[in-house]
Amino acid sequence: MASRKIYRAAAGRGRQHGGFTSEQMTPSEEVQRREESHMHQSFPTCSLRILRVSCTNLFALSLLLLFVENAVGQEMMRTVEVEPQHKSDAIMISKVMVGNKSVECRLIVGKPGFPPTVQPITPFLASSDWLQNMVVSVVNRTEKRIAVVKLSLAFVETGDGQTQPQSVYPIFLGRIPPSAAINGRTGESLTQDPNSKPISFEPHQELLIRVGDYIDRIRETVEHVMPLGSVTKVFLSSRMIFFEDGMRWDGGGYAVPDPAHPGKFQYIKDRNFFPGYNKLQWPPGQGQ
Repeated sequence: MASRKIYRAAAGRGRQHGGFTSEQMTPSEEVQRREESHMHQSFPTCSLRILRVSCTNLFALSLLLLFVENAVGQEMMRTVEVEPQHKSDAIMISKVMVGNKSVECRLIVGKPGFPPTVQPITPFLASSDWLQNMVVSVVNRTEKRIAVVKLSLAFVETGDGQTQPQSVYPIFLGRIPPSAAINGRTGESLTQDPNSKPISFEPHQELLIRVGDYIDRIRETVEHVMPLGSVTKVFLSSRMIFFEDGMRWDGGGYAVPDPAHPGKFQYIKDRNFFPGYNKLQWPPGQGQ
C-alpha cells in the first residue's frame, strides 16, 4: 500500500528544524491521528466554555443574593398609622416608639387648656428589625381596672382585606374574667391560653406593649406572603378590653354580661355613657 508523507508539529525540537518534522504514515494511521487531534482540541475548548458560563452564573447569583441581603437589612422608610380615636374610648394609644424615635402616626395630642390636634402620618427611616423595636403606650382613661387589652396590628401590604386577605396579628394581654369567659353558644367556660398572664391595668395608668415580645408569632403570620423585614406599613388599632367586673368595651361601645343568657352581652344604650370622667386623660397621656 502506498504511503504518504505528512507533517506534524515536533514537540521540543520543532524550532530547530523549522517547526516541523517529517514522518512516514499509512492513510489509516493518518485518519486515527486526525481523530485524536480533533478530540484533544475540541473537549478542552468545550470544557472551558462550560466553566466560563458556570463562573459567570455563580458570580451573578452571588451579586443577587448580596443585593437581597442588603435590601432586607438596610434602612427603609417605614410608616405606622393608628386608627382614629374618640373621647368615649376606654383606652387610648398615646405614643408609639421605634427604638429611640417617637413616631408620628395620627395620634391625638395636645396640652391642657388647648384644643387637641391630630398628628400627621410621617414616614421614618428604620432597619428591617423595626417592628421588634416597637413599643406602644396605652392609657386607661376610665375609673375601672382593666383585665384584658386587645390591639390589632394589620400589615396593609399583604392584601386589601377585601379581594385579597390581609395579614393581621392580634396582640392580646391578660385573662378574661370568669363572669365574661363563657361561650355564648354553648354556655360553657371558654378555654383560655395558659400562657396568658393576668394583668391589672389601673385607672389612668400607662401600659407599655413591646411588639418584640410577639415577634416570632408575627413572623409566622406575615411571612407566608412577604418577608417581615420588607414590611414598610402597619395599621394599629384598639380592638377590645374587658374590665375586671366583666364589662366589655369594643368598637360598638360598652356592654355588660347578660345574666339571662350566659356568654352574651347587652350594650349600654346611653351613647354618652363613660365609666369615668371622659375629659380626663384627653388628649390621651395628658392629665386634665
